[in-house]
Amino acid sequence: MKANLKIFGAEVLYLLASVIIAGLAALFQTVGRTYDGDYSGFLWSGSNFTYNPFFYILGLAVFIGYMILGYKFFLKRRICGLGKTSIIPKIIFIVIAVIFSVLILAAIVFCLFLIEGMTDNIYPAWMGSVTGFGWPIFSLVFMIVTEVIAVKKTSSTRATTYIPKPTTSNYENDRIDIKSSVIAELAKVLGTDPNYLILGKKEEKADNGFESEAGALFSQITDPKIQEMLLKQIRALV
Repeated sequence: MKANLKIFGAEVLYLLASVIIAGLAALFQTVGRTYDGDYSGFLWSGSNFTYNPFFYILGLAVFIGYMILGYKFFLKRRICGLGKTSIIPKIIFIVIAVIFSVLILAAIVFCLFLIEGMTDNIYPAWMGSVTGFGWPIFSLVFMIVTEVIAVKKTSSTRATTYIPKPTTSNYENDRIDIKSSVIAELAKVLGTDPNYLILGKKEEKADNGFESEAGALFSQITDPKIQEMLLKQIRALV
């Protein structure tokens, strides 16, 4: 339960920041808008504006960039245990994502209302629709994808490390022995020797007097040229 709460807490913090950034990015998209004139109607009148393409794309990049980088550097490692949970936490994860996608929509509408009020318009209308409806949908889809990635990663890890219970039981009860090739491969990966895995101690090197005698002889050679020549010959033999 505690692990699930950590996952949900990380998700809430990540999405709460996405709500704030979505609102600020939507405001940023209105920077540099051009005035196209006024209009008047039966009930009210106002002004028409046009998005500045540069600032519009820049605001979009800010929101999308946060979603990706925030996931990579904050959320990803905190929801890696989601694949090990039951179906209920996975459903709760999606429900939280749905709630915050609605909050993203609300934040965008609120921030644009601060700029446009009830009467002003910003064109083209499809750009406003992409921001107002596209960003919340993208957020929801993105969170579903992150959940799928976490589940698949856990499943692949289990598949590569899974040992059948009967095999484990046979190992523990000495019904079967681990093959020497497997022990050798394990020793290679762990950076040790097979004797350490089997007996619990490393193989002792036999002392035949070679190292001590060779060391004594080499210490008597003081000519740098001879030392360099011997080293080259030894390297060629080893």
